Amino acid sequence: MFVQYVPVERTALQILEELPQEFRLTGSRLFAPAQAEINNSDWDFFTLHSPNVVTDLLNAGFFELLREEFGYLDDDCVKVFRKGNVDVQLRKNPYEYQKVCRYLAKHTILTRVVMRHIKEGPVSARKVIWNQLLIAAKAGILES
Repeated sequence: MFVQYVPVERTALQILEELPQEFRLTGSRLFAPAQAEINNSDWDFFTLHSPNVVTDLLNAGFFELLREEFGYLDDDCVKVFRKGNVDVQLRKNPYEYQKVCRYLAKHTILTRVVMRHIKEGPVSARKVIWNQLLIAAKAGILES
């Protein structure tokens, strides 16, 4: 029996670290880490969509956002799960998405322009921008 024991809840980041899947950082903490820290931004990750990852995330206390609730509107994003301030995007092809992320992280001026349009523009424009970047990655145009 525990006396004066207060169980410590594991954070969503700790949970992700313990799961067998590979979760890659994206979002503001990848593209503008200093600004993200200042604003105490949320954490965004992505991984390959599979039934196993869905089950693992649900069992770990994440919940699935409805399509209308999440801002990742490109055609590659299948589902988004959230726990606290952590979002996990499940993607059809995370390898192409990673190419886009690497390219945008490397080309900061382009990233600022793209991200401003993504944040401030209409939802339909955001979807077009991300879809075009994913097409460019698939075609090999976004190589460093």
